Amino acid sequence: MSLQSLKTLLDEGADNDELVSIINRVLSALNSYAQDELTECINSAAEWITKHSSSKKLESVLGLCAEIYSSQGFTEDFIFPLNEETTIMPLASLVSCVLSLINSILKSNQAEKYIRLLSKLLVISSYIVEQKTVPDSFRRKSSLKLMLTLFKNLIKAGAKSEHSVRVLSQLCTIISKMSFYSNKCREYIVRKGGIQVLCNILNPNSTYQKEDKLLYKALYALGTLAGNNDHQLLVWVSGGVSLSLAYFDRPDLLEPASFVLWRSCIDALEVQDTLVSQNFPEKAMATLESSPTPEVCTFLIGTLRRLSNNPAYKETLAEPVSQCFLLWLKELTKNTYMLPLKELAAGLGSLCTKPEISQEVVKAAGIEIILEVILRHLDQAKLVKTCVGALVNLSVQGKLYIEGIVDRITSNLKFYEAVHNLLEKYFASNFMMEYVLKLVLNGLQNNNCLYHLSEKRFLLSILKILSMSINDEEIFLLNVCILRATVSHKKGLDLFKETAQPKMLESMLNGFGKNLSNIKILTEVILFISAVSQEEGPFLDYLKSSNYLSESIKACLEYHSGDKTHTAVLTECMANLPVEEFNMIL
Repeated sequence: MSLQSLKTLLDEGADNDELVSIINRVLSALNSYAQDELTECINSAAEWITKHSSSKKLESVLGLCAEIYSSQGFTEDFIFPLNEETTIMPLASLVSCVLSLINSILKSNQAEKYIRLLSKLLVISSYIVEQKTVPDSFRRKSSLKLMLTLFKNLIKAGAKSEHSVRVLSQLCTIISKMSFYSNKCREYIVRKGGIQVLCNILNPNSTYQKEDKLLYKALYALGTLAGNNDHQLLVWVSGGVSLSLAYFDRPDLLEPASFVLWRSCIDALEVQDTLVSQNFPEKAMATLESSPTPEVCTFLIGTLRRLSNNPAYKETLAEPVSQCFLLWLKELTKNTYMLPLKELAAGLGSLCTKPEISQEVVKAAGIEIILEVILRHLDQAKLVKTCVGALVNLSVQGKLYIEGIVDRITSNLKFYEAVHNLLEKYFASNFMMEYVLKLVLNGLQNNNCLYHLSEKRFLLSILKILSMSINDEEIFLLNVCILRATVSHKKGLDLFKETAQPKMLESMLNGFGKNLSNIKILTEVILFISAVSQEEGPFLDYLKSSNYLSESIKACLEYHSGDKTHTAVLTECMANLPVEEFNMIL
């Protein structure tokens, strides 16, 4: 009843000691209320705050809002989301009054006088900016500008009171969350000198060297600002990378320092050069041996991934880094965190272009583990795509083909389970299909795979994707190549003739006509049509009665008439067509 009584008082605009008393009773039993009840309470509190911004009870009502958010799992700190998801509570009614109060205090130039109230508002701000639309509201309403001005002024003045340091810490958290959840806010903060200000806090000669919590938050804020190559270079030029390397040796600051180094080296080769010159790969691998937190593990694996994939260092780092990654592969499959697993799979996938590394991955049961990860986390598109990409690199054909690896992949029943699930779940996603189809095509080099995939379920999936991919050259070509490989097997050819409708050739010829400049598509389509139209039957009958093929062949030859090499290739491909059966002018 206390919560309902409180809501009633707030709705009635009560401004007395009874209000504070009931707030305290509600706070003592906060975990006993449902989320929707607490949400209604916040909405009532927001209305009350709007009408009583000068009340002496304002701090108590703001404290109530902050505690409700805290009880629902929100944290005042910035925590990097290892599963790339956040918890959201409805809060629109609260945002405007918080912005109004912050602006009122900061514009008055009396922030010190209202420091306790401001601190409460900053706590609430640190919660609500986790909703992606909210940071831009702070920017548009000038609240972010005023916060940055306060931030700079406090640091310039060397403010060290307990409340001042707390406000600085809160502002670091807000900068972290705004930068992480809003590209526009990150650009604005960088443009207003945010990177340099944070480096001033972290400087070993700064006033704040003994403020460990502030240093921790400042490092995380600096890492979130390293959002693109230009920002990463600015962190490097401003000394942020050197400072983070120094803080990396402090156990209490290892996590945020690792975060800065990872984010700063993602695109910036200059940062990668600095890390290698300071022997950071060796330090990172040694740290990983000590079983660090999931966050540190993620940041270090992500950093090693970039460094070992840099052509300048791949030769020397590939072997030790891959061994390090393989040791972690089984370990990471035991937990529920997606991002470290994604970074690891991406790192191994890049390194698997080296034949010796691929063999080591196979020996460590890497294929089986990756297939298991795909099946276990089918809904995690980014992780699944990365794992499929790693298998593509493992199964690569041509000069880098390693005998036995494709056999190992295609002899595993989970490979076929994964392929079917992915084709059915992500058929409309070119983002995913490019990788899945490449993996299938590589697998079809194996006769066992060719036999297993010569089934109706698989064929129907490929035909559906083919009809949807006419305007995407890469996906269309992969589908045609897969179909051609499938019908090269008697079981596959018989199944195709039994399952497919002759009219589906229109989709293929439409794709043919839309991609006349792509000689690979043209040759694959011609060779496929040759394979399915050699014998009497519905496909040959359809092609005889249709002008699609003759018109397509004419357009193809005309387009490439000026290129003798292309004309010779096309003519050679068409030699297998039963040309005399068609009404064509060649």
